[in-house]
Amino acid sequence: MILRLVLLFVTTTNAFAILYAPQPLLPLLAREFGVSTAAASLTISATVLALAVASLLLAPLADRWERKRVIVASSVLVTVPSVFLGLTDSFAAVVALRFLQGLFIPGIAATVMAYAAEEFPAAYKGRVFGTYVGATVAGAFWAG
Repeated sequence: MILRLVLLFVTTTNAFAILYAPQPLLPLLAREFGVSTAAASLTISATVLALAVASLLLAPLADRWERKRVIVASSVLVTVPSVFLGLTDSFAAVVALRFLQGLFIPGIAATVMAYAAEEFPAAYKGRVFGTYVGATVAGAFWAG
C-alpha cells in the first residue's frame, strides 16, 4: 500500500513538474532565444494546449487499455521529447517538443486518477486522493 502511494506521488509529481518546468526560466529562455518573455511563455502554453487536446482524445480510449501500461508507456514516452529539449538550439523546436510532452502527460495524470479510484480500497480513498492532490502541488512547486 505504501509503495503504491509513493509511486502514485512520484509519478504525478514528475508529470506536473514537467508541465511547469519552464515557468521560472521564461526570462532566461527569452534572452537565450532572442524572443519576448510573452513568446517564451509558449513553452508552457503549447504543453497545456496539447494536454487539453490529448485529455479529450485519451478519455474514451483509456477505458479500453490496462491503466498501468498507459501510465508506464506515457512516463517513458514523455522522456523522449525531454531528452531532445536539452539538445536543441531552436526556439520553434523547444515549443514543438513541449507540445509533444503535453500529449503524453494526460496518460500519466488522468490515468493515475482512474487507476487510484479502481485499485485502492474504499477505506483509503481520502488518503489516496490527498496524495494525488499533494503530488500535483509538489510538481508545480518543484518546477518553480
